Amino acid sequence: MKEESFLVSYSEKEVVSTLQASILVVDDENTIRELLYRLLRSKGYHVVTACDGEEALKVLKREQFDLLLSDIRMPGINGIELLEQAIVLAPHLLVIMMTGFGTIELAVNAMKKGAYDFVTKPFMIDEITMVIERGLKELKIKEENIKLKEINQRLIEAEKIKTDLINTISHEFKTPITIIKGYISMMLSGAMGGLKPTVIEGLKDIKQASLKLEHLVTNLITLSLKEKERMVIDRKECVIEDMLTKIITEFREEIEEKNIDFTEYNNLNRRTLFVDAAKLSIALRNLIDNAIKFNNTGGKITLTIDTQEDNLLSIKVCDTGIGFPMDKAESLVVPFTQADMSTTRTYGGTGLGLAVVKAIVESHEGRLSIFSRENVGSEFKITIPGCICR
Repeated sequence: MKEESFLVSYSEKEVVSTLQASILVVDDENTIRELLYRLLRSKGYHVVTACDGEEALKVLKREQFDLLLSDIRMPGINGIELLEQAIVLAPHLLVIMMTGFGTIELAVNAMKKGAYDFVTKPFMIDEITMVIERGLKELKIKEENIKLKEINQRLIEAEKIKTDLINTISHEFKTPITIIKGYISMMLSGAMGGLKPTVIEGLKDIKQASLKLEHLVTNLITLSLKEKERMVIDRKECVIEDMLTKIITEFREEIEEKNIDFTEYNNLNRRTLFVDAAKLSIALRNLIDNAIKFNNTGGKITLTIDTQEDNLLSIKVCDTGIGFPMDKAESLVVPFTQADMSTTRTYGGTGLGLAVVKAIVESHEGRLSIFSRENVGSEFKITIPGCICR
């Protein structure tokens, strides 16, 4: 058979281009090349042959292969030299060497230089097939791992861009919100002269809108700190009643507008807590905001504050709102997620609230528990250890 019969023609390459792997066989013995060509083609591989190292390098420069199967002893460029030059041309190329019993030392040296494995001549068909298949499987796994690492790196970079963007935008919003709130408070207090009733009502709406915007910015900043693992819990002594008075005052108009029966059961009796008051107030504000937003007109909200065994602080917010299926509870603590994520959902919001609550509670080494029933209501419970002083 002529040498050309072992080379794949252009039209033949089109047919085999979808096969599972591409193999270059290099051997100066015509019979060995023909045998391996027919064997590997029968296994579904795309096979090209070369009669020596020089021809093999020319083929490698114009075509990509998954595996190089080469004899070690060849005239001109031998197998070791071919290996060294081939992995420079194609760093991910898998190389298997063929050698006689008298040149095992050369085969071991080839593996030290980057060859995957070797087979000895004369070889059994099953033996060389097994080595090739094992090598290609490992090559596929290696390639998949590289792809996964690249995908993971892109995800990390995208997440960093998102976090940095949120953090930058959030901080840029803080100053104008503070100015807006300050002027509204002065105008409503009469410090800037008398105002018409309609103007006062408009200012009250602006005030509520600015509070919601401030709430959103605070959530974004808190979440970005948690994602960057830079959330520092600054525990200091505080009295929770003072914190609650300020929070409930912020929501008073919304509570009255929806005619909600808001009841507070506080069993601490002004006992001192050792917590990060600023961050805990953010968590409580989110829970109460959700209880109002997803409640029905004329519904109820119950806030219960108590102590449990082992010096645990327990804060529970219950409502008689729309509730949600418990199989959605876990997803609700994922940022930007709500129970109803459809484009026609009734209730607005960013879906940040519970994610922020969870982040703050866990930073206090505490736990957030969720229980809900559709069309009945929801219960959110915070437990934080080691924060009851006296």
